[in-house]
Amino acid sequence: MKKTTKIFLAMIGITLLSALSFQFAVLHSTLLFIMTIGLFGLALWKFEYAVLVLLAELFFGSKGHLFWHDVDETRISIRMALFGVVMLAWLIDRLRRKKLPQLLKHKAFQYILPFFIILAYAVFNGLQNYSVAQVFADANNWLYVLIVFPLFDVAVEHKHFFTKLSTLFKAAIAFLITKATFFFIVFALSVPWLTELLYHFERQTGGGQMAPAADGMWRIYFWSELFLIPAFFFALHALHNRLKKTKASYPRSSIVYFQTKEFYVLAAIVFALVLTLFRSFWVGVLVGVGVWFIVAVYKEKKIIQVIQTLTALVVSAVLVTGFVGFAGQGLAKIAGARPEIQKELFSAGEPGVQNRINQFMPLAIQIKQNPVLGSGFGTQITYDSIDPRTRGQVTTSALELGWLDMAMEI
Repeated sequence: MKKTTKIFLAMIGITLLSALSFQFAVLHSTLLFIMTIGLFGLALWKFEYAVLVLLAELFFGSKGHLFWHDVDETRISIRMALFGVVMLAWLIDRLRRKKLPQLLKHKAFQYILPFFIILAYAVFNGLQNYSVAQVFADANNWLYVLIVFPLFDVAVEHKHFFTKLSTLFKAAIAFLITKATFFFIVFALSVPWLTELLYHFERQTGGGQMAPAADGMWRIYFWSELFLIPAFFFALHALHNRLKKTKASYPRSSIVYFQTKEFYVLAAIVFALVLTLFRSFWVGVLVGVGVWFIVAVYKEKKIIQVIQTLTALVVSAVLVTGFVGFAGQGLAKIAGARPEIQKELFSAGEPGVQNRINQFMPLAIQIKQNPVLGSGFGTQITYDSIDPRTRGQVTTSALELGWLDMAMEI
């Protein structure tokens, strides 16, 4: 069995274990403890593999709450726990070997240092107006960027690290596509009990969003599907290289790309991207394709080969979009029109878009006060929420307009 397949099956197994345990506090807390201690032992023994485990969780674990433990009002997630033990093991290793982090001695650090200075200033800036607890609650996610130090050490000291990382990444992408396909089938069919279980599991663990859309479409979106975007461009480039080797003239290449596995890999990634119904993803991909086209034409001087690849991409997108709508309508007919399960789970509608609109003006006003340096971590705004869970005026630093949120703070 190939390593990619083993990792893929391991990801499925961990997700199933998480789905089994998420309703039982004792079980998911116990599993969190066992996995954390196990990873700490692995990190002390084979630090490279511990880093790969940490990255694997990031690739397929969405918000990092597959397992957790609640302490009063604070939730310790599996991502926080794994990050903590990997950083601790790394510090122990550096002290034991009396070595500084490799990144500090490398010229690449000059590009990363300004970023850390900006983050440090945002913390200092926030502490001028807000409590330590408020600033930490807003800034703690940024602590994860410290993983760049042990990651750089591993990349420098283990020459086959990126080969292993590539295998891990491929397995994660295959997992995300498989998971999206499975959820699409289950939700379109409205399978009794299973639909409700998966919906509440994903929502409670922060895994993603599911909702019905028009024309048989479904929004099946997991936070880790962010990694589909770089995977898309890897696949596009691989298909382009394959088509160049075939030496087929356009439009004869339209038959050639149906005979390549690279085309079907690209189509599978496009399928998962279509299911997200995430417009920001789509815009990002379209802009990226435009940049890729310009660079490819400039570099290769042969526009016909680039057009062949773009033709294959358009064909895959059209086929996939048509298939999703057709399959969704077909599965809905099997399930019956608008089953009771769907009405129960999705009766609240989708307030997210309106909430983002309501957040925009308060955010813009706050950004205007400190347009260059930002207002610091801990900065909050007040807006009118239509979300049934938080209806009315809400004051928070947890916002849904990510780039504007960053502009407000840093």
